[in-house]
Amino acid sequence: MVRWALQRYNADAGRVFVAGVSSGAMMTSTLLAAYPDVFAAGSAWSGVPFSCFAAPASAAPGGAIARWSDECATAKVARTGAEWAGRVRAAYPGYQGWRPKVQIFHGTKDEVLDYRLFGEEVKLWTSLFGFPAEPSRTVRDSPLPGWLRGQYGPDGWLEATSAVNVTHNIPVQDAVIMEWLDLACTGADCFRWGKGGAGNSSVSA
Repeated sequence: MVRWALQRYNADAGRVFVAGVSSGAMMTSTLLAAYPDVFAAGSAWSGVPFSCFAAPASAAPGGAIARWSDECATAKVARTGAEWAGRVRAAYPGYQGWRPKVQIFHGTKDEVLDYRLFGEEVKLWTSLFGFPAEPSRTVRDSPLPGWLRGQYGPDGWLEATSAVNVTHNIPVQDAVIMEWLDLACTGADCFRWGKGGAGNSSVSA
């Protein structure tokens, strides 16, 4: 679908992004994991780690489509970073190329998808990218009062924000996403972090 749209509208194949909330955040993680050669970056709000909701291999075809995983939602699914990263790599066997950058947000009072899943997401992406487990930079009260933003890797390739005392109905900050994707930039020096730009050789996995 993306490749059709790129061809149809003569769009820039190096600037394809995905973003979503809740189920949309799950799809964001899925697309970034399964199609790292298509997407430049993704922003996931109130989601779960890639494959957390996956149906067991023994599930009947019909049951594998419409599935709610209480085990995942309540954070009973916990893995090491290496285990999570291995599942991402298995989504595109043999792929060794460039990986999209990732932005995640999660409310500490999320009553639908347990906040502990935020930590599992951080483990997944830091392990996949080969970044230290602790952020290289933290910013308090950003983008809203009480929120804590952590940045990992070169150019903040992974950005993970805890929304303190926020429920699953997280207030999405469109302008923050636009700025992080560099879509708010209008100068000649925009999107240097993208494919072929600054830092891409350090985020292959």
